[in-house]
Amino acid sequence: MPTKLTSFRVLGLHPVQPTQALFQETLEIQWGADLFGTELERARAHVQEHFAGLYLIAVEIDPPDAEIEWGEITQPAENLPKSNWQVPYDEQPVDRAAGRWVFFMHFVNPSQLLQTPIGPVPVPAPSARPPDLAAIEYEAP
Repeated sequence: MPTKLTSFRVLGLHPVQPTQALFQETLEIQWGADLFGTELERARAHVQEHFAGLYLIAVEIDPPDAEIEWGEITQPAENLPKSNWQVPYDEQPVDRAAGRWVFFMHFVNPSQLLQTPIGPVPVPAPSARPPDLAAIEYEAP
């Protein structure tokens, strides 16, 4: 029988700062490699927006072996139906025994609560990524 989640705490909200190589790779994947002039500038603006609200979010769940439905974690977005709200992706354990996980999420509003399977939870102010999370990389879409 699955273990029920009783606690969900956001430990850190870390902005993703793309390297020049990651920015260029994302630009080419999303918009193509043969852009110039105003098309290139428009594409660059969209990629900047793509990264502007992207965060690596560190969380702690209790009990550590609780089953969690990651798709139930979201943040309401004004003027969008719930089906278009952002959800975590690339979830991965940092310390499974302690219930520590990380995931990426786009368009996060640091002043809003995060909706979780056990209710809304506050998020801390954005901060630099700590050294123990430095190796976790965002992959270009």
